[in-house]
Amino acid sequence: MDNKVAAILGVTLTNRTHFDSLEELDRIPGVSAVYVATGKYDLFVEVMMDSIENLDQLLFSKEGFGGIEYIAGTETFNVLNAKTKFFKLPTE
Repeated sequence: MDNKVAAILGVTLTNRTHFDSLEELDRIPGVSAVYVATGKYDLFVEVMMDSIENLDQLLFSKEGFGGIEYIAGTETFNVLNAKTKFFKLPTE
């Protein structure tokens, strides 16, 4: 996959006992990291996709986040540019 779209998802869970779901979320294709957080969101999920259409599928399909019962909601933050040691976005 030629990753061209990066996003950070703020995820709200229906029940905070679902932190054992980190492994399940990490297995979803396109998910590159899952972070347990404090504040407004229970988790932050970093995703890398090859197109905005595939990001849309990841967010709303039953194979992606749309099929997970214990997710109460998400907010998507598209990454425009990044300086990170963990992944690189194409410059073109």
